[in-house]
Amino acid sequence: MTDLDLARRAVACKRWRWMPGMRFVDADGDGGRLVGFAGSFDGDSWLMRFVDDYDAEREPVCMDGDASRDWVQSPLPDLTDPATLGCLLALVREAWGDPSACLGWYDPDWKVAGRNSSGGCLLGRSRDSEADALVAALEAAP
Repeated sequence: MTDLDLARRAVACKRWRWMPGMRFVDADGDGGRLVGFAGSFDGDSWLMRFVDDYDAEREPVCMDGDASRDWVQSPLPDLTDPATLGCLLALVREAWGDPSACLGWYDPDWKVAGRNSSGGCLLGRSRDSEADALVAALEAAP
């Protein structure tokens, strides 16, 4: 599985949402880092601030209607970026309602573990990467 396939899986999760600090890449291979938002992805419009790979912080971009919905689905998270992985872990913790959920290497797999009423549970596992284990945990979230 490629990094782009994994990123598409992440964005398809019902608990996925963009967070400030995440790095994105678009279909042209250009990217940037989200700085902040105002409004709601489910609403009619929102304001996005970002820093792209070529410039300093750009002017805020206001999107409304179909443009905002298209943008939310168009760029993909850069799952090789450490800050984006941290945000993904935060999404997993939020989705599972477990602030202690953690990611670790347990030979031969990367695993995301958390707590349940019996004391512990496996939320996601991957032999490939940290990102894959986090996406698997987000996909499995209730």
